[in-house]
Amino acid sequence: MPVVDLSVTSLRALNQQLHALGDTTNETHWHVTNPAGQHALAVGLDAPVTVEIDGHAGYYCAGMKPVATVIVHGNVGVGVGENMMSGMVHVKGDASQSAGATAQGGLLVIDGNASARCGISMKGIDIVVRARSGR
Repeated sequence: MPVVDLSVTSLRALNQQLHALGDTTNETHWHVTNPAGQHALAVGLDAPVTVEIDGHAGYYCAGMKPVATVIVHGNVGVGVGENMMSGMVHVKGDASQSAGATAQGGLLVIDGNASARCGISMKGIDIVVRARSGR
């Protein structure tokens, strides 16, 4: 399993590696450390891969993804799982506003709280919030 430390590797380099799956590697499970709240982590993943993010993620984590599983061991910023098509996003913390916005399908699980506009304009996604939503 590749481990990518974002205190050493750039976010752009990580996303390029994930977008090149199948071209450069067949690894199906990635682990990301030290995300430090960076935005647009694991966006647009078009491969059957699992990405585990160990820490807090910023805005639009795991957005626009047609396939894949993204697990965040921490909180996420605005728009987690925004416009996702299928697959799963599991947030093991709280989510800021607009979680799952405009999503077409898949499953979004938030173990903590979800802020306002959770699921706004959703079109087929399943969203499970284990604590409170809309506060």
